[in-house]
Amino acid sequence: MKMDKYIEKIFSAIYKRISVRNFEAGIIRKKDLEMLEDFIKSIRVPFTDTVDIILFNSQEIASPFLINTTYSYASFSSFESITDIAKTGFIGELFILYCESIGISSCWIGIFKSKEAYSNLIKKKGSDYGKKIYALAALGYSSGRKGFLGTVTQKLYSSNKKSFLQNLSKDSLKEFPEFIKKALEAASKAPSARNKQCWNFEVLKDNNAYIVKIFKNPNKSAWGWKYPDLDAGIAASHFWASLVNEKISTSLNLMEKDNTVIWEFKIGELKNIGAT
Repeated sequence: MKMDKYIEKIFSAIYKRISVRNFEAGIIRKKDLEMLEDFIKSIRVPFTDTVDIILFNSQEIASPFLINTTYSYASFSSFESITDIAKTGFIGELFILYCESIGISSCWIGIFKSKEAYSNLIKKKGSDYGKKIYALAALGYSSGRKGFLGTVTQKLYSSNKKSFLQNLSKDSLKEFPEFIKKALEAASKAPSARNKQCWNFEVLKDNNAYIVKIFKNPNKSAWGWKYPDLDAGIAASHFWASLVNEKISTSLNLMEKDNTVIWEFKIGELKNIGAT
């Protein structure tokens, strides 16, 4: 199935999803698990995909979570360049949004038991597996209760998201087409470590095209989180999904500069290379 078939669901999930840390007992049902596996096989993105999404769904495995007790989760792994880390955020978020669209609750987990996570991974991929796990996604069916961790998290880190206007760089245009504003608002809905939204947006004009850049903010950080480029990749996935959902033609260039990754979208009179 082509990625286009999923885009509307993914885009709609941006505005519905909340992080869930308290799940019903049990694992993901077989039918839902098959849908997740089909989606993973169908993922198509406008760059070389180096990210592995690996599903774990058994009460017989060692739980990799410090507090959460779900035995259903996905691991997101890739190579060790900052571009690979950024791609992990982009592709991982598409998966999480799809989970939301079919009724599976989730939460990005950046701190986990490495020994257990890698032990489970090696059992599936073999001891010669050469990629690094950057994050997990806890998966399950929401119990409807926040639980202790959910309550504390909500109090410490507000779920309110900043407007994209608050994250425009000083060199950015302040006026541009409505579809770009809509896509940047979608990007601003992205989850991030402690909701710090450590990214910048920049909109420029290049002849008949607009250039939109998304990259980590060098002046912001989330305590204890080593991968702000992953968070910027999540925001970029929301931006891209919005453009593809609106059938806006775009091309994407990924660049490493000053120890960060710049997601550069060019929007204009170009062949659509969105979802394929």
